[in-house]
Amino acid sequence: MLMKKLVFVLFLVLSNFAYAQNYYVSNIAELTNDLAARRKPVTDENGKGCALVRVNIPSVNGISFESSIVGKPEFLPGEYNVYLRANSKSLSFTVDGNKYDVDFSKFNITLEDKKCYRVVLKKRSPNSPQKTRTTIDANYDNVVVMIDGKPVGQTPLVINNITPGKHVISIPNTFGVTMSDQTVNISANNDIKLTLHKEPRKCVRIEVVGGGGDGFQAINTFGTNIKEVNGKKGLVDYTGNVLVPCEFDYVYPVIQNGYYKVSKNEKSGLYETGKGLVVPCIYDRIETYKSHTHKDYMRVCNDGKWAVMSPNGKIAVSVEYEGYLSGPKLYKDVIVVPEYKKLKHDNVYGLISYTGNIIKEPQYDFIGTFVNGYAFFKKMDGSIGFIDANGKETVIPSKYGVGSFLDNNIFKNGLFKVRNKDTGKWGYINTNLELVIPAIYDVSDYDETLNFNKGIVMLKLNDNKVVLNTRGKIVLDCKANGYKDIQIVCQEDDDYYLNKGKFTDYRYSFENDDNTFIKVINTKDQCGFLDVNGNTVIPCRYNEDDIKWFTDNNKDYFVLTEGEQILVKDDKQNLLFSLPSNLSVSEITDGFVMIRDEESGSYGYLNMKGEVIANCIYGYKSDTTEKISEEYDGEGYDMVDIINDEPISEGLAILNIGDRFGFIDNKGNIKVPLKYTAVTPFDGGVSFARQQNGKWIKIYKKDL
Repeated sequence: MLMKKLVFVLFLVLSNFAYAQNYYVSNIAELTNDLAARRKPVTDENGKGCALVRVNIPSVNGISFESSIVGKPEFLPGEYNVYLRANSKSLSFTVDGNKYDVDFSKFNITLEDKKCYRVVLKKRSPNSPQKTRTTIDANYDNVVVMIDGKPVGQTPLVINNITPGKHVISIPNTFGVTMSDQTVNISANNDIKLTLHKEPRKCVRIEVVGGGGDGFQAINTFGTNIKEVNGKKGLVDYTGNVLVPCEFDYVYPVIQNGYYKVSKNEKSGLYETGKGLVVPCIYDRIETYKSHTHKDYMRVCNDGKWAVMSPNGKIAVSVEYEGYLSGPKLYKDVIVVPEYKKLKHDNVYGLISYTGNIIKEPQYDFIGTFVNGYAFFKKMDGSIGFIDANGKETVIPSKYGVGSFLDNNIFKNGLFKVRNKDTGKWGYINTNLELVIPAIYDVSDYDETLNFNKGIVMLKLNDNKVVLNTRGKIVLDCKANGYKDIQIVCQEDDDYYLNKGKFTDYRYSFENDDNTFIKVINTKDQCGFLDVNGNTVIPCRYNEDDIKWFTDNNKDYFVLTEGEQILVKDDKQNLLFSLPSNLSVSEITDGFVMIRDEESGSYGYLNMKGEVIANCIYGYKSDTTEKISEEYDGEGYDMVDIINDEPISEGLAILNIGDRFGFIDNKGNIKVPLKYTAVTPFDGGVSFARQQNGKWIKIYKKDL
């Protein structure tokens, strides 16, 4: 977790100041808390001890070190680690064909055995001459300094070429010391002394409003507050703007389908900001959340009877269908409506259009999920078949059944599964009742839920697992190919960060084709991946825990652990880049590769080429191991939860050093400076950010 002790690595790539041409040594400092050189001491050929020097440098085409170093340089994202003999006076290396000499004495540094130092190079702007020289010191060393919300180094440091004028210097609360933000006027030469004070690190929490209502679903929302005046509730945003006047018994604070749900006298209605109460408070229940809506049509209920409301607040389907178990189900072209039979205590189902025209009166024992225009049905007389959105029935011959999982027999990839009642074997038919795949296969009761996905399905044949395509051709035979087991897998649908990159058996398939691979397992219990055509994607030589699978913009990426390396590959087995094993990949989204340092818990970002977007220095850092989740009581999310679960949103990623937060794009540009005490992920082009004074503001993506 991000609670572990961390020594910051300086990050200068993202700074926006004007610099002269080429690179220059910005700072050299001893890292007093860095224990790497002590834990793994290095000696030269004569047995004399060495110092570890971390060379921080922006992404370059090539860097080479002269023979004065001991051993080989180690590359980490954003830095090179080299060992030098104790008391070495200088370090020489070549960057992009230009030679650079680092003189340690100019920064009052003497290299000592088993100690660690940082050398920081910055790239000068080609059009800006050197303008200023600024030294920043404080009563605490190794504390991150930010200027105008951008990290520039750790105390003590020297910064050249800051553009003259007023700048804000801030110290994030990272090692338990901080200060109030200071505005300074930078001129030609500046010597700034900062006074820091100790302050216990606090968990930054996001203020949220609990949604409640709508049965089991509770939603927390950012950016709104329920306000009460004279016992009546309304809704305001964090800037105080009135969204819903204080006239109601309750306000549901999540805007859905353009409305806020409100209630009076235990009856619900809909309020639209700027228009008022567009649906009067006359319904027992209005269901606005997405799983019960389609194209802004929504379900409403009165006295146990259900209706469907159109986007303009008018009833499209009359309040006359009394569903004992559930309300109507809304699909692309048709609505399935239930009607309660009081004597038999069950439902019968029918079809109705969104214009209110009855397609089929309620007469079916069961109508399943509409997928690709068809749904499975069961009639009162026990006959089964499928029906389209126009009400056309196709009855399946009586020699076939469909098993006990009725709702999971859906029309995926053009086929329904059927079971021969005489033999108990399974096959697949199309909409013309043609047996495309003969009924010769076995599945267990648990596997009855399997449908085609991405054009393949896994069945059993003579105690052997096989994968078939929609033409009935065997894509993969488990035993014939020498595997111990095979499975069709999809990505874990849990967004909890510990499950990101994981995969699971594919058993339930619904309307959309999920990304799918065939996992193969050999006799050594090693596994690999094949594509839906049986071609190798990942060779069968990995432990399952050494494979992570991510999808970004419909492209699949794999993160593989091999010995001391982490390999990032695409689905064609092309190696995109590699990482040392002390780093891990926790997310690939919107062109960002989020990496974490396994020891410190800090995080950073790379692009899909493995180039550094943000060095792995970000997160909460402290000299304590105290868990931040225990420091505060009450409702809300802390920022660690946000960074773990949704660090990337709408093409922007959260950055934080200590208690300061901002956003970066996937080109490495800081779009929102790290000057807020909390931020929310972007949603609909808007993020909420909390200022130092505790007030919230809106950040609009279009303005960045």
